[in-house]
Amino acid sequence: MSEFGEVPSGCWETARVDPNADFMGAESVFGYGSLTWKPPADTSEIKSFSLGYIKGWCRRFWQASVDHRGTPENPGRVVTILQASYQKSFSSCFQ
Repeated sequence: MSEFGEVPSGCWETARVDPNADFMGAESVFGYGSLTWKPPADTSEIKSFSLGYIKGWCRRFWQASVDHRGTPENPGRVVTILQASYQKSFSSCFQ
């Protein structure tokens, strides 16, 4: 049970970020979720755009969301990315 009610089976309650991840100096963003089909409206800071993939990862509608999809009574699903051997996740990359 979460602050938003019961989370549907198979969904995560919140986003999971590696606490040891260091994003300082990162110059690229891999758009595995909404950036795939809805790039930023303000493109003034985008130096380049390309299509590509990352090996060993896959996209899944695995995370429950009530803040921008769904309601506390009926959480929506949002895309997250999971490690998955022998798979590729295709998407857009922004610098």
